[in-house]
Parts: sequence; C-alpha cells; structure tokens
Amino acid sequence: MSMKEELPNFIRSHEEPLVLMGVGLPGVQKSKHLRPLANLSDFPALYVSSPMVRSSILRAEENAFEGLTRSMASAKVRRQLHRTAAEHLLDGNGVSVVVDDVNNNVERRREDVTMYRNEFGAKAVLAVLFTADTDLTYQLLSMRNSSPLPRERFEKLAKMLENNPPCIDDGFDGVTVIDTTADIEAALALRGQD
Repeated sequence: MSMKEELPNFIRSHEEPLVLMGVGLPGVQKSKHLRPLANLSDFPALYVSSPMVRSSILRAEENAFEGLTRSMASAKVRRQLHRTAAEHLLDGNGVSVVVDDVNNNVERRREDVTMYRNEFGAKAVLAVLFTADTDLTYQLLSMRNSSPLPRERFEKLAKMLENNPPCIDDGFDGVTVIDTTADIEAALALRGQD
C-alpha cells in the first residue's frame, strides 16, 4: 500500500471528529504528507501547523517573540496551535483536526492526547510518526532554512524521538509509522540540480 493510501485508510478506520498528530523531526516532510489530508472529500479537517501559527502571531503582533527565549517562544506557539485546534473541535461541526508539529516530548504528547479527548471532545486521537535517515533530514532542513536548527539541538530531538516514539501507552487510539527517506532523497536530488 502506498503512503497516499495508507494515511487516509488509517484515518477512516477511526470515529470522527478526531485529531491526527504528526510526530517527527523538523525537515522530515510531515507537512508534505499531512496538509493534503485536510482536503480529502470524506474527511473534513482543519490543518494547523507550528509555522502557520507562528506567522499568524507575528502578523498580529510584530514583536511577539522579542525578548523570549526559544523555549518561551515555542511554548507561545504551542499554546496558540492547540487553542486553534480546540476551537474547531468545540464548535460542534464534526470537523477533525490535523496537527502538524514536532510533538517529540512524551509528557506533552500525553497531556495533548488527554486534553483533546477529555476537554475538547475528540472521538479519537491518532499519531503518525514520520521517520527518515537523520543525516539526510538535517541536510534537507539546512538547505531549506537560512537559519536551521543547530545540529546538536536536532540530534537531541532525534534521540528523544528514538527513545520515546509515540505509542498506544501515550493514550493514542492508533499509531502508524511513515518512512520518508525516499522523499527526502528525491528532494535533495532536485535541489542538487538547481
């Protein structure tokens, strides 16, 4: 089964409204695979990502992150990301939510799953773990971003995910793994031709 078939079938096997959480390192191609899911005709969903939320915050308040540490800025984005997702779950129209974020911290993932289910009425909370060769992923991330994540921070995130991948014990109703190494190799090859 292809990746294009696998994710929609994974979603369709669960009751809606649901939350689909993308989990994976920056640069691992989460957005490429999650964004189209929000446009499936039989899966009405809101797509929300950390970069979208960060841009929205900056449009509303130009200096929104001034004076904040990276951790504080990330927490601000995270709160708004979940607030946006919650608003759509709570409005009662049955629209699911696709959350595109790194989601590497196991304690936060567990809190998020509980919050979405108990406070915001999601019928199911699913995880998609995106994996790929970390060296290739960092290479693509560095090419795409003028100020990429420092390599040591990237490696720390990779180790956290390796030691604590999303699982049913986190409270998820389902977990699937997608290896995006071939996508990253193709993206690197295309960039090498420029």
